[in-house]
Amino acid sequence: MNDKKVENITVGVRIRPLNQRELSSGGHSIWLTPTPTSLKEKSGPRTFSFDRIYTETSDSFEIFSQQGSPVIENCVSGYNGCIFCYGQTGSGKTHTMHGKLKQNPGIVPISIDKIFSIIQSSANREFLIRCSYVELYNESLNDLLNPNSLNLQLAEDKKVRAS
Repeated sequence: MNDKKVENITVGVRIRPLNQRELSSGGHSIWLTPTPTSLKEKSGPRTFSFDRIYTETSDSFEIFSQQGSPVIENCVSGYNGCIFCYGQTGSGKTHTMHGKLKQNPGIVPISIDKIFSIIQSSANREFLIRCSYVELYNESLNDLLNPNSLNLQLAEDKKVRAS
């Protein structure tokens, strides 16, 4: 019997490069990456393990190829998928998701390009695309595709019970 476990969730951590203000004030990274899956405090005992660590020099294309592309490929095969960023204010979520369109696009524009590239190369298939783009900030859920849908309420579907 094959004991290999298949995971449906992968967690990648991106170490944000220092910004100009941090560099000019003598700031420095507090993290070491001893392996591609571990993160260690430079001056502390704590080590954390993840599916993948991306250093300050990692670009969005590298992150997308390892984290985002498998999700997109599964989505165009009929499965649901979710790519999201989590972190405190200033940790680089917007940069990772949006990037700078011409210089270094983020995960969202790269994902959109990938989806439509797959659709264009699949002439004999029909696709229905549904996309949600939400922000959870200070316990407020906002639909970023509809500016009129701010502070949305979450509700449980009484017909569907978690098992």
